Amino acid sequence: MNHAIRNAQLKMNAALKDYLSENGEILSEILLAYADIKAMAALSRLRDSAPQPHRCQEAQVVLVRDSLAQVHGAEGSTRPDFDAAVRWHGARLDEVLERSE
Repeated sequence: MNHAIRNAQLKMNAALKDYLSENGEILSEILLAYADIKAMAALSRLRDSAPQPHRCQEAQVVLVRDSLAQVHGAEGSTRPDFDAAVRWHGARLDEVLERSE
């Protein structure tokens, strides 16, 4: 495996691991509130400690992030604190993706 690719994969793993260790539970609750089964499954795979290829992790992060973008526009998200949490988590996931490039 190319050394640069391996380093990018490890960087993504570390950034993602840090984010999920601090925020995985609340992110799970947000997705559960809107019953997005695909995003909840992706988050579950991300939180699993088994190593995954970089592309798989990235695809799962994108799925969760896109779900948050849809939640933010949903009618039920009328509480300012909930909306702020959704935007914050979406922004953090964008940062994780940027670190992996």
